[in-house]
Amino acid sequence: MSTSLSATHRSEAAESIRRTPRFYRPELDALRFFAFVSVFICHGPSIGPMLNGATWQRLIAENLPILIHAGSFGLCLFFLLSAYLITELLIKERERTGTIHLKAFYVRRILRIWPLYYLGVAIGVVCSIYSPALYGLSWLHLSSLLFFFGWFPGPSLRSPIALLWSISIEELFYLIWPSVAKAGGVRLIVLTSLLIVPLSFTATFFSSDPWRNPVIQFLFFALGGLLAVGLRDRPLSIPAALRIVLFLAALPLAFVAASYIGGFRGPLTGIRSCLTFVLAALSCLLVFFSFLGLPEKYLPKPVLYLGRISYGLYVFHYCFILLAEHLIRMLPWRNTAFNMLGVYVFALTGTIAAAALSYRYFETPFLKWKDRFTFVLSRPT
Repeated sequence: MSTSLSATHRSEAAESIRRTPRFYRPELDALRFFAFVSVFICHGPSIGPMLNGATWQRLIAENLPILIHAGSFGLCLFFLLSAYLITELLIKERERTGTIHLKAFYVRRILRIWPLYYLGVAIGVVCSIYSPALYGLSWLHLSSLLFFFGWFPGPSLRSPIALLWSISIEELFYLIWPSVAKAGGVRLIVLTSLLIVPLSFTATFFSSDPWRNPVIQFLFFALGGLLAVGLRDRPLSIPAALRIVLFLAALPLAFVAASYIGGFRGPLTGIRSCLTFVLAALSCLLVFFSFLGLPEKYLPKPVLYLGRISYGLYVFHYCFILLAEHLIRMLPWRNTAFNMLGVYVFALTGTIAAAALSYRYFETPFLKWKDRFTFVLSRPT
């Protein structure tokens, strides 16, 4: 009798969840795709310094690598957006059910993140076996990826899965954040976020590898959490002209920040490091607000779809960039601009195809299973 009653309650709860409107912000899928394109461009080819040629050609050759490297802040935008959405969903779950169901949260994250993540790791292992000289994985590399310590300082890695270190940092956020929301709700989320911000900036002065430092990157998770709390139930009506201004203002901030990364203007330490992340944070906030609340009628459906499969785009894109670079090198002609464009076109086409197939045939079954553990429905699969 009690078993039947419990099953009835679960069925009623599931039906209640299905009747509740989904929390879905389509403009954030467009923002996801923009973040991916930024990272994609960052990982693609560039051009070297030019000693001869017209002044404008030398200026392009000097500044294009910095502009391309500014795309690295697309990763920071991913972190901010992830925290914004997760915080919003956790707050809604606590309001509707009275608590945060930690076990269900971790099951949902595992079903969303782990299958594709470990498929990426498997691809890296195959490439390492096929070409150890180019893409060899040491046991340190492999173990750090398997157990989500990819951010841990270690020897540099040139592999199709080198960028998966960032998933490790996101997993740290998922490990911590639901417990914060469960223990103290909105107040503790705000307090924790406000503590993280100065801690992150302080860490920039002491880190030898600030880009992979999770304490520093948690700055963007904290900003996303604060945005989720501050913007709840406050619909934004931002004029189109202002959105354009916000977006355009973000670009020079990212460019200046990128000019201090990767040795363009010296090592990233001390005040230089702090300034870099201040500008990166401001740039991400401006881009975020330029998209937030954008009416769906202005969002092309292909862009929304690409935002929906952005996780696959992120996991696969470096594989296709390396493959494209290898194929382009086999061509008989040598034209820097043509080769650079060829790599981008081939790699983007292959990445979209692989991500679409992965989403349809590999990820979707896990996503449907994930809905069984969901208390606040979000974007439909």
